[in-house]
Amino acid sequence: MSNERETIENYQHLCDHVLNTALQKGVDEADVFIAVDKSLNFSIEKDHIGSVSGHKENGLGIRVIKNKKIGFAYVTNIKDKKKIEFIIEKAVKLSKLSERYENLSLPLDKPTIKYIPMTYDKKISMAEPDECLNLMSQAINAAHEIDKDITVSGGGLSIGETITIIANTNGYFIENKSTFLSFGISTLLKRQEATSGFEIVESKTLDNINPVIVGEKAAKLAKDMQGSKEAESGKVTAIFMPYAFISLIEGTIIPALYADKAHRNATMFSNKLGEVVVDNNLTIYDNPLMEGGLNSSPTDDELMPSKKTVLVEDGVLRNYLYDQKTACRYSKKSTSNGVRVGSFKSLPVISARNIIIDAKEKHSKDEVIEDTKNGVLIYDIRGAHT
Repeated sequence: MSNERETIENYQHLCDHVLNTALQKGVDEADVFIAVDKSLNFSIEKDHIGSVSGHKENGLGIRVIKNKKIGFAYVTNIKDKKKIEFIIEKAVKLSKLSERYENLSLPLDKPTIKYIPMTYDKKISMAEPDECLNLMSQAINAAHEIDKDITVSGGGLSIGETITIIANTNGYFIENKSTFLSFGISTLLKRQEATSGFEIVESKTLDNINPVIVGEKAAKLAKDMQGSKEAESGKVTAIFMPYAFISLIEGTIIPALYADKAHRNATMFSNKLGEVVVDNNLTIYDNPLMEGGLNSSPTDDELMPSKKTVLVEDGVLRNYLYDQKTACRYSKKSTSNGVRVGSFKSLPVISARNIIIDAKEKHSKDEVIEDTKNGVLIYDIRGAHT
């Protein structure tokens, strides 16, 4: 425990040094973002474990604001003080070339929450390669139990830990440690025809992952596809399974709720606050405080305290998602959606964190299928990312 405390104090000293150096060079405000990542990565190829690799990376990004202009630079070695001083100077120089944003400032809200439950699992942090191989073998064996002719044609497992440290010149500092696990397999069955299946799961904790169910679902889908035929033309009910639904909305509905695009009249939701935009049975919100949420954390990546944002309430559009820069531009308040998609190597941009789509009337998959006289089940969408 003492070593962990010393490590945090070392990060805090480093942040203080970076921010004080930036202020000495004449910036108005600055923040520093440090990320320390480690992971184990495995692949599956034709019923066997393929490649196995480990990955470690750490780095530091410095964002400065001078004369309402932003400059940014990063370094991949947080122990090299000369390089850190160099990137601070680089960020200051780059700020002179950037666009000026009136009212621009860093968040002033003080972080109060230090930890979101079920976002860190010591079992994942301490996982050994043999444990990971066993998990993957269970999924492969479970797929074969569904049908002996099933081939687990591909898949992979990524498991690891991320530590992020964020501090700014307003005197705020936060350290957050989280874990992650992503596991998926694809299956192939060659009998009447060649059919395929897949299953993908992600979690912050190991106990939420059941490799047997992963293997069974992927194999059952490939088996159920046997004897398929081309659908007749016509208007039918489409029932989207979770993966297909997520693939659809993450490239269409969710980005349309980002304030930078909405305020430029570039989305289907532009200029529609207070209007009915979807079925009144639906409520959509973003909750980065959700226990065990894949993108839950005490703050966003620019130190704005995390908070739940209702986007659509009973079909009515209520809010857009903002990062700090966009909020300042339009005289709004950040919704804690400033996310560094490229970790320490990038500036924050608007990004949803844990989108929840809720409904007043809920039905199980089986109930929906039973009530559908003529329809199709959609498991995947080709080209959804476009």
